[in-house]
Amino acid sequence: MKLRFLFLFFLLFSFSGSFAQFRIGAFSGLNMGSFKGDQIKDGSYSSLIGTSFGIAMDVNLSEQIVLSLQPGVTKKGTNISYEVRGEIDPVDSIRIRIDYFTIPLLLKISSENNRFYAIGGLEAGIPLSASAAFIFNKNDKRDLKDYISKTNIVIHFGVGYRIPVGKPTLFFEARYLQGLNNAVPVEKPEYNFFPRVRTSDVQLLVGINFPLF
Repeated sequence: MKLRFLFLFFLLFSFSGSFAQFRIGAFSGLNMGSFKGDQIKDGSYSSLIGTSFGIAMDVNLSEQIVLSLQPGVTKKGTNISYEVRGEIDPVDSIRIRIDYFTIPLLLKISSENNRFYAIGGLEAGIPLSASAAFIFNKNDKRDLKDYISKTNIVIHFGVGYRIPVGKPTLFFEARYLQGLNNAVPVEKPEYNFFPRVRTSDVQLLVGINFPLF
């Protein structure tokens, strides 16, 4: 999957013609994630804050359309809260963390002034690590990597804003990311607290890029 994304990106580079303008940069920010899917008995999913960072390689396909390949690392996950007798609100009990190497391939469509833009595209995520930590027993931490799908396919929607600072350009983005396949393809009795689910995230990113030529 990773090679296909790279091949598509550089293929479009080669066909973008004399108009093509290339930029490279870096970004980082916050990832606020949770899971959507099978319900947990007496429990629910709540947001977990992680980070996202990587590099951005952009090519202008036209004055208003940019193709962007953004390999990086995103820390996703969720808290699992259970209803406890005597407590009004559910109590956080399990923390799931999954670190992904992500390969988003995105289109950015700009407004006439090239400041505001909309974002859309697909991402392939490869899990680097996955664990479950029981909040009330810090010594009980379980490795979940063998139970995570080998590839997590995600769709991106978002908006951004550019600020030129000489030749470099600062950019700020807000994105919604929805997983398209189950993050956990198999059910294991010993991991019945982690049923079939899909990732769901909101990202707030800031970055800078530089023209190559």
